[in-house]
Amino acid sequence: MFNKEKREKKKAERLEKIEALQGDAESHARQMAEAEILYQEFSILTLGNEKRLDKLIQQANDSEILKCVSPGNVKIVEKVTGKKVSSFPGAWFVSDQRVLLCFPEPFGKTHVYEYPVETLESVSVRKCGLTAGNVRVATADELITFTVSLTSKEEIYRIEQVFNDLIKI
Repeated sequence: MFNKEKREKKKAERLEKIEALQGDAESHARQMAEAEILYQEFSILTLGNEKRLDKLIQQANDSEILKCVSPGNVKIVEKVTGKKVSSFPGAWFVSDQRVLLCFPEPFGKTHVYEYPVETLESVSVRKCGLTAGNVRVATADELITFTVSLTSKEEIYRIEQVFNDLIKI
């Protein structure tokens, strides 16, 4: 019961931040407000990942429109060899222009993987257990698997739809 009350309090704080940021014309504030709205819209669990997500949102361009944002583990595998390129806990976002993966490195640095929308070939999703799902995106050379923490089964399919809409464009 305590955790539920704590989540509700955090949710109320996030909504207050959204309202405060929406009036600000600064691009970073706009991107943060968009991200907060997306956390709510997709029921993304951000507890313990706020700093990681903030660093990720700082990577967004002024002209980008965020479609989905989430913390989670990311695994990148070469298609041809099946060799794992990278696997890390991090965060990712999907915009109208690209998919961006971001993970922390020692000494406050951030490593970024970027995939323009034109390079995305296909997407598939799978619900795993009660609170997680996997989103698998294929490019010409790599398979990228995102683990997403969810509060409902429908959210994973909404994330899949975001990717499908981008691939069709």
